[in-house]
Amino acid sequence: MTVNSYDAQAVILTIGGLPITGFRDGDKVSVEADGDLWTKQVGVDGAVSRSRQNQPGGKITVGLMYGEAANAILETFKTLDLLTGHAPVTISMFDVNGGVTVFSGTAWLMKQPGVPIARDNGEIEWVFDCADLTIIMGILIPS
Repeated sequence: MTVNSYDAQAVILTIGGLPITGFRDGDKVSVEADGDLWTKQVGVDGAVSRSRQNQPGGKITVGLMYGEAANAILETFKTLDLLTGHAPVTISMFDVNGGVTVFSGTAWLMKQPGVPIARDNGEIEWVFDCADLTIIMGILIPS
């Protein structure tokens, strides 16, 4: 019998080469590729062909708790990009237990995140658009 293990603390996220911590409860990070890998065309006689879409981009959403230092790091990246227009960052996420690996060499913040002010500690959601996004769903480790 095989037993797989998962530990959210074993998933390491870096943005602009800096480690990011202070994640909200729930989804720590979510990753979504742009579009479909293939589209299908069906001819009038029922013949089927497919076309590769070649959409290498995607979105990475990072949820942090209000007041965490990582919010200031991401705010600095946003400000530098607005001032210079030339400050995309790299993003990498790696599960040391062999789960998922994500990488983008060219990512930027899509918009200013909202600011929750409430009785409980709020959550700040940072959404990055990626020109290039690689998602590897698991690593096969021979036993």
